[in-house]
Amino acid sequence: MIAMTSTIFRLRIVYIIVWAVTAAWILLSETGVVPVEYMGGGSRLDYYLSLLSVVTALGGSYFCLRLFSYGRIKALLEQSDVNGRKRAFAFWSFVRLGVLASALWCNAMLYYGTSYSPTPKYCLLIVAVASVFCWPVKPVNENTFKDTKM
Repeated sequence: MIAMTSTIFRLRIVYIIVWAVTAAWILLSETGVVPVEYMGGGSRLDYYLSLLSVVTALGGSYFCLRLFSYGRIKALLEQSDVNGRKRAFAFWSFVRLGVLASALWCNAMLYYGTSYSPTPKYCLLIVAVASVFCWPVKPVNENTFKDTKM
């Protein structure tokens, strides 16, 4: 049986690691240890990188924020087996953090790789704000994870 407290604790550790890696990348880029503007400039390349930044920021943020309300995932979280619900919650929570990490890291790398373009700057801000709302918490109705016998 999976304990929800340990799952939430692990999710929070992963969340903090994602932000620590992001902060380390930003700090190394700002201090000049990691070079900046390493992606060449060109109108076509700038367009594709800006498009990638927008897609990962908006798509990743929307997916992370709305993940548990999608029909199939919601059905998995409302199944009759308690252990199945816990496994589904843990799996989809880790998927959520993975998508959040990829969007955050992609936009941080694009921001420092293309300092001449303003799009990744705003997209990084969008993902950073959305990530605040992805802090792992216990489910709203924690009673759904308790095995109730009548």
